[in-house]
Amino acid sequence: MELFLMLLGFTFASSVDNYAVAITYGLRRVRIPLTSNLLIAGVAFLFSAAGMSFGLFLKEVLPDLLPTVLGAAILGILGLRVVLLAWPRNRRTAEKPKEKGNTEAWPSLEDVFHSPDSVDRDGNRVIGWGEAVLLGVALSANALTNGVSAGLFGLPVLLLSALTSLGSFVSVWLGALTGETVARVRVGPFTVGQFGTILSGALLLVIAFFALLD
Repeated sequence: MELFLMLLGFTFASSVDNYAVAITYGLRRVRIPLTSNLLIAGVAFLFSAAGMSFGLFLKEVLPDLLPTVLGAAILGILGLRVVLLAWPRNRRTAEKPKEKGNTEAWPSLEDVFHSPDSVDRDGNRVIGWGEAVLLGVALSANALTNGVSAGLFGLPVLLLSALTSLGSFVSVWLGALTGETVARVRVGPFTVGQFGTILSGALLLVIAFFALLD
């Protein structure tokens, strides 16, 4: 049961950002085709597997309880960052205008979250294959870091990577599908997308806390 809850928690925490961002794309009528979504899921699988492999390596070379403490610390830092990323900000600072001639190759998760148009480089309101890779890399930053922590905890690499990939695909599909209506619903000062992202950060903090108690 503990393994199941850990796998479920990591999968949810790695995927809910995808849902939040996809909601924004749905609201803005930006399409994410099936093939592009599959590419995003593939990137999530690779990042998760790479992170977990590195985490397993660290688990072998680090002594005693240090892998667990380090894994919990990484999750705690990431959880706080995710919460702060989604927290409502002053509109002047939160909404960054898209600059013409911006040649930044890899948008960060913050760029994607606050300015989704930064990925749609050609402005055709469809996420193509190249743009899907950019989006997948930005969204998979959490999967990579979560993977390192999961590896330090000794979770199965292929199983969690596959679950992360599946969670990415489903969350992007659902987010884009329901974006137009759901994004307008608010939970207190938060949009549903922001609330979901904050929930993922809180979940990472909970996992980190119970990992230290175990």
